[in-house]
Amino acid sequence: MYAFGVNPWVWASPVDDGALATLVPRIASFGFEAVELPIEQPGDWDPARTRDLLAAHGLVAAAVCAVTPPGRELVDAAPAVVESTVDYLRGCVAAAAAVGAPCVGGPVYASVGRTWRMSPAARAACHADFRRALAPVAEQAGEVGVSIGVEALNRYETSVVNTVAQTIELIDGLPSSVGIMIDTYHMNIEESDPYAALAAAGPYVKHVQVSGTHRGAPGSDHFDWPRFFAVLGETGYRGAVCIESFTAENDTIATAAAIWRPLAPSQDRLATDGLRHLRAVTAGVPAGG
Repeated sequence: MYAFGVNPWVWASPVDDGALATLVPRIASFGFEAVELPIEQPGDWDPARTRDLLAAHGLVAAAVCAVTPPGRELVDAAPAVVESTVDYLRGCVAAAAAVGAPCVGGPVYASVGRTWRMSPAARAACHADFRRALAPVAEQAGEVGVSIGVEALNRYETSVVNTVAQTIELIDGLPSSVGIMIDTYHMNIEESDPYAALAAAGPYVKHVQVSGTHRGAPGSDHFDWPRFFAVLGETGYRGAVCIESFTAENDTIATAAAIWRPLAPSQDRLATDGLRHLRAVTAGVPAGG
């Protein structure tokens, strides 16, 4: 059985020490076993304090989520911007190691919402720039036992990588500490066959995020969850599976994630209904095949 987790973005943004102090006990009471920890700004939460808080409530850190607003870019950007983004990602890796999270995941190549047309030559150059910029972060991650999961986003949020196949090409040549973070929301939009794409991603999967196809609770949508978990089991992945959705109460995050309407009767219901569905589906699907 997978450890099921949730991202506190379901309820709050930013996720800082105060938000975690309130939300971690609730998340544990709902029956989750793991928590994703986004870092919108360095210092939002203290790793040592957070590790102790999670442990006190029987939870583990599933992943640190790298957040890329405008100005965090590893490709097609000024050297100073790339350097500051590398510094940010280094901080994410250090925080993950300190809190005991096995992965830093996210669209670590460019800011969310930034799109531009690329010729084949320009795309190849973009990929090369990414590999060069991420290399020192990947080296650091390998030294401290943390992986980096590169997340493909849908076409409306990036033009760098939208599919698993593109992401495999993007990370080619980087150390084994670099792999893929699966996100079912984006896969549902971009993959002609999300389940075949998951199978192809198998050797590279570092972390898994799930949500309904409408960003609500898994199970309140049209996704074939039994098939997804059957394929995930065959990949050999044994890490956490975490629900990622967002609160509409924060204007910045609601706009970035295009949350224009309630996705569940309440945010608590989004999390608990999703958890209930994931547990029911996986009860008959052996993790790891």
